[in-house]
Amino acid sequence: GLLGGQFDFTAAAQAGTIALGQPATIRIQTTGYGSDVTFACRAPSSGCSFSPAAVAPGESATLTVAASALSAGGNTITIAASQAGSSKTAAVSITAQGFSLSATPDAVSVMAGQTAQFQVSAAAQGGLTGAINLTCQVPGRATCNLSSSSINPGRSATVTLASLPAGTETVAEISGKSAIGATGSAKLTATAWDFTVMAAHSTVVITRGADAAQFTLATAGMAGFTGAINLSCQAAPPLACSFNPAAVNAGDASTLTVSGMATSRASKLELTVNAVSNGDTHTVPLTIGFSDFRMSAADTSATIQPGQSATYVLTFAPHYGWTGNISVTCAPAPPAGSCNVSPQVVSISGDNQTAMVQLVTTAPPSKPGRLLPLPPPQGAPPWGPLLGLIVLAGAPAASRRRWAQGLWP
Repeated sequence: GLLGGQFDFTAAAQAGTIALGQPATIRIQTTGYGSDVTFACRAPSSGCSFSPAAVAPGESATLTVAASALSAGGNTITIAASQAGSSKTAAVSITAQGFSLSATPDAVSVMAGQTAQFQVSAAAQGGLTGAINLTCQVPGRATCNLSSSSINPGRSATVTLASLPAGTETVAEISGKSAIGATGSAKLTATAWDFTVMAAHSTVVITRGADAAQFTLATAGMAGFTGAINLSCQAAPPLACSFNPAAVNAGDASTLTVSGMATSRASKLELTVNAVSNGDTHTVPLTIGFSDFRMSAADTSATIQPGQSATYVLTFAPHYGWTGNISVTCAPAPPAGSCNVSPQVVSISGDNQTAMVQLVTTAPPSKPGRLLPLPPPQGAPPWGPLLGLIVLAGAPAASRRRWAQGLWP
């Protein structure tokens, strides 16, 4: 020993308690004289790194023990130092403390618009005590609320996820950190179920006078939703709605029958279908159109002198695809005058058509006259009576209409 030198050494941990998952640092100090002192770990058997690996007596070195070589709780690090065949050992105690976070449940499915709740609990590792600070990260526009910003080991906090995007899966991460730097996390998955409902045709056209119209409604689940959907209808009286069936599972279809339209004189009727499942509501606007035609005139009155004539241009327009022949006559003729229509039959096949109406006076009236519109007859459509005309649609009886309008002195 005297020929190789003589030495001694001490070892001390930089921190006796460290965060689990972090490496440990130990400072080694040598004393003596002679040749270099080298180091090795007796325990643990792996994960030790010395810097430098050898020093002259009187110099120091640093031992780093990898986190993977340390377990939760107490750890004994045994260091061997050697010089010229002489060896000495020293033991250092290090406590590694941490915690784990867990969520109950870790996955929740709710309807779109609802919130998802979880309980996040902390469990100590290696005897950790003290508060664990919590944070929450959530993607997109979703929001995360913690009932408490910190918990102690053995306690829990409520996590509420809101504003979840409909029809998708949202993954939130809860992270925790203790005073000594120990960390842990838990992932939460919230699925916002949703569904769609749509009509095969949002507008159905029927012949005027028909009493019923049918719509086919299709549903589909989103994000795995297969639950029940209840169907209802908003329609002004006397319309009545009937669904077959009135409740379907997502992915199924229903037939809607709307009745009570036989006497309607409206150009179209509108209604709304409501589809509801667990508070999640979707609406579908629907329209019922009546296959018909409309008649209009650029001018509906004129002032003329005795013996003169007045000419009017009538325009006939198809409504919701109506086609057919329209017979146009003018009656009664003005006093001491005549009324002519050309053509007397107007054919509608998709485009607007016109007809000329000419009123001719043949004797002077007692005072200047002016052609005025009469009030519409009971039950006539809003585009009704024009110019003392009788208009008869050459179509099914339910589509025939008559307008009348007179000449007043």
